[in-house]
Amino acid sequence: MQHHVHGYRWTGRGADLASDEGRRPEHPDFDPRHPGIAERKRPVLLFRQDDRPPLVVHHWLLKPIQPHATFEHPKQAVDWLADEWRTSGAEAADHVAAQDRREYAEGSLAQGNDVVWSVWMPGGNVVYRAAVPCPTRGIHGPVVSCPIGL
Repeated sequence: MQHHVHGYRWTGRGADLASDEGRRPEHPDFDPRHPGIAERKRPVLLFRQDDRPPLVVHHWLLKPIQPHATFEHPKQAVDWLADEWRTSGAEAADHVAAQDRREYAEGSLAQGNDVVWSVWMPGGNVVYRAAVPCPTRGIHGPVVSCPIGL
């Protein structure tokens, strides 16, 4: 499987997304010998342990967490997103028509773009689902290798 799509899911308190700490990976030029590294390493360690969505979608591929699903074709990933959306209850809270959401997602994934479906639910929880093409195109930073070695 050369080009493929990984699916990631997160559901949690919306308030937990307020802090950026733990949602950014280390900088590619990270130097562990730099003075004050103990303070600078904390967010890096948090990123690797944090199950919250990263600030940049394709950074899911940098996390040690395994993808929840992997697909050979964009349509399969969109089917997964739609099923996740429906079973999580997010579809009922969504203001975007299901067919419009599906068509946009399939076109975006076919072009190599990340797709995120996210909605605030009554009570303050957030349902977040992401489909991340792999390998990344490297447009917004370095190409990120496949987390499962495909």
